[in-house]
Amino acid sequence: MNEKIFKEAAHWIYRRKDGPDWWTHLVLTELNPDAPKKPLSEQESRRVFEALAEQQLMVEDGSRQIGTEIVPQYKFSFGKLKEWAELADLNWFESTFPTWLIRFFIQWKNLLIAALIIILTAFLETCAEKAGEAVYNKFFPTKHDATAAPGTK
Repeated sequence: MNEKIFKEAAHWIYRRKDGPDWWTHLVLTELNPDAPKKPLSEQESRRVFEALAEQQLMVEDGSRQIGTEIVPQYKFSFGKLKEWAELADLNWFESTFPTWLIRFFIQWKNLLIAALIIILTAFLETCAEKAGEAVYNKFFPTKHDATAAPGTK
């Protein structure tokens, strides 16, 4: 297993750290519908979890029977979040913003972008209206104020 595969797997696990209470190596394989983009083989996945356990980023916590196979289960070590962040090569926004906020934006990004475009369009429309009015008044000055009430100067 090369370091790139290990870091990608660690990044995938870190991004889902708030999910399950226990993990098995099968989450990184094609048996998991939410597996990484390139699922690992069972052997590679087992090696990733063993390496994480050696670094004490995952703690082995008994075993679990899945189908006919008994597999070790692991718990995420929340006491080592700083080490996790270094290992997972997080982007600046992943280390700055909480995971739930990132997931919220990813799931609702189209709606949020549409709302932002509507707000920006309204702002630019108002600016264009004011600029157009200023230019018009500059080139075509009026002798009286059009906004004043009738009968007043």
